[in-house]
Amino acid sequence: MKALSKLAALLVFAAACSVGYAQTVTNHFVAKGTASAFPVDEATKLAQRFTSPDEFNKLEVRVAEASPGSAFKLTVYRWRGNYADTTGAVKQVVKSQEFEVSAPGWVTMAVPVQPPGVYLWVAEAVPDKPGVSLSGYEASTYLGGEAYVNGSASKETEIYEQGNHVPENLGGGDSAQHFVAEKPFNEIRMLSPTWNDETGQKGYTVKLFKWTGDYETTVSGTPIATAVMTNFKDNAWVSFFFPTQPAGEYLWLATQPIKPPIGHWRAVDDIYPNGEGYRNGVDTGGDFKFVICYPASGTDAHLDFESRTVQAVPMPKVVLTGPINDDVVSANPPTLKWEPVPDANSYVIEMSQTFNFDPAATVTNTTTAPSFTPAEPIRLGRWYWRVKAVTPLGETDYSQSTYQQTTTPPAAGGDLVIEDFEDISDWVMRALTFSLSEEEKHGGKTSMKVEYPAYHSFAAADAPIGRFIPKNADGALPNSISIWAMAPEGVEGPIQLRINVTTAEGQTSIADLNIEFEADEAGKWVQKSFNLADFQFGGMPLNDPSRTLSVFALSRPDGLPAATVYFDDLTVTYPKVEKPTVLKGDINGDGKVGIPDATLALRIAVGLQQPTADQLAAGDLNGNGKIEIAEVTKILRAAVGLDKLQ
Repeated sequence: MKALSKLAALLVFAAACSVGYAQTVTNHFVAKGTASAFPVDEATKLAQRFTSPDEFNKLEVRVAEASPGSAFKLTVYRWRGNYADTTGAVKQVVKSQEFEVSAPGWVTMAVPVQPPGVYLWVAEAVPDKPGVSLSGYEASTYLGGEAYVNGSASKETEIYEQGNHVPENLGGGDSAQHFVAEKPFNEIRMLSPTWNDETGQKGYTVKLFKWTGDYETTVSGTPIATAVMTNFKDNAWVSFFFPTQPAGEYLWLATQPIKPPIGHWRAVDDIYPNGEGYRNGVDTGGDFKFVICYPASGTDAHLDFESRTVQAVPMPKVVLTGPINDDVVSANPPTLKWEPVPDANSYVIEMSQTFNFDPAATVTNTTTAPSFTPAEPIRLGRWYWRVKAVTPLGETDYSQSTYQQTTTPPAAGGDLVIEDFEDISDWVMRALTFSLSEEEKHGGKTSMKVEYPAYHSFAAADAPIGRFIPKNADGALPNSISIWAMAPEGVEGPIQLRINVTTAEGQTSIADLNIEFEADEAGKWVQKSFNLADFQFGGMPLNDPSRTLSVFALSRPDGLPAATVYFDDLTVTYPKVEKPTVLKGDINGDGKVGIPDATLALRIAVGLQQPTADQLAAGDLNGNGKIEIAEVTKILRAAVGLDKLQ
């Protein structure tokens, strides 16, 4: 019975999994007539544009013929409006892979999970491995795309995109374009801005109408086709497919925006002679950017190669728990944590001080636990970290966040080096030349060499990550900041030590501390110091404890001559902390020993109250770390004048 129960439980589990992770196959062709074989060789590239209505993580292409040892290369792109722009943009590549095939059948390429949208795959020959032909239908009526042979499609396009354009937000009403199709057509493409949103969650509804003389009469009729357009990037050409329509006058209408701002680019001038653009039914005097697509056959029938996508298996998301969102961490090495992912075999953790996880500056580790602590202390500054889970169903997407790695200021006050310039990978700017220097050492160790150009315009995009300035245990920022500097020759004008200042309300601005060199300081290492309280910023001292400070640049104003400067040991100094004198027996801190102190000591001794650190320091007379009845007796005798406490 136990064995049967276990078997039944496994069957229930398997059934649940099969329901929860069912897959959907979407074909990119319509089988009409007999399939033909199309060779892929050195002179011929084959491609297929397709539309996936669902997420997918597999692309399959059907091979019609294959010789032993033959191979072809398959590349998947995100569609960018036309073949040339799509295949010419490296960042549009989803994946590229070579396949060796020896027999007809489906070839499967696993890809990272892709959102619904329009894509293009391209098949090309592999040198010295000929013999592959792909399967295709010349009379397919698939509406989601078309085949390409050496970049030429079975569709002609009529593009209207010249002139100056402005974005029109559908959040402010409808947009429409009246146009004339010179021959049968089955697709309209519109250029849609999302106002820098790349989530794919924005969209709108588009309708196609037969033009009936004027705008109001046209849109009051029944649309020929309607579709909801979603899952596209900012400034994407969005394709609206429909059954082939005859030549004539038409109007496309975009309405019902999803998560505006979302819309279309409109020319401020009349760029299209055979129609006009409308906003909320009013002629704008200009036209929207759009493309009319004419099938070569004049019908829905066209060439499509056999391919299909497999809907993505739902994958869990790694939820990071900390440190995140620029949390400040003083423990070094830090511990990174996230919520466990069910059935995860392992996790991949990447840490970098570059926002794009430059491989040269990224450390990768694996673990089986939902947390990770580096084996050694790491450098200070902002860190980017991300985690993905490896599960039986595949790998999840990375989840990413940032935090500020700092260190604990000295408890008694004094100096804290927040940058020793022994590694400057996260300080490199594109507009300046930074390097580690062995030629000019400071204190026997390397320094940072900066070669400033004669003219340098400092842009926000050039800013390095910089160094966070920690607060001490009392929440105080340092009194001063200093840096060692050396210029082999005289330097005309200042070097700017630039500090990001963030208020309690989250407003950020920049404070510049000018490093000036005296004439007799050329060729000498000198320490340049600044009293932060001397700099008024927003009506308060720069080091007001309500602020957050980080040093992010060593820049130089425009128009000054070129200069070479060496830097070392960026240091902040905290106020010295004087430990207050403890009056033994003064438990309540009123400056004298009295009956209330004895009463308070008794409550602590019998466990009715827990002492504070100050109370323990005043009441622990024998140094054993506790307040006991013996101390209570001595405090009481002192309170009534019978004894004195030492």
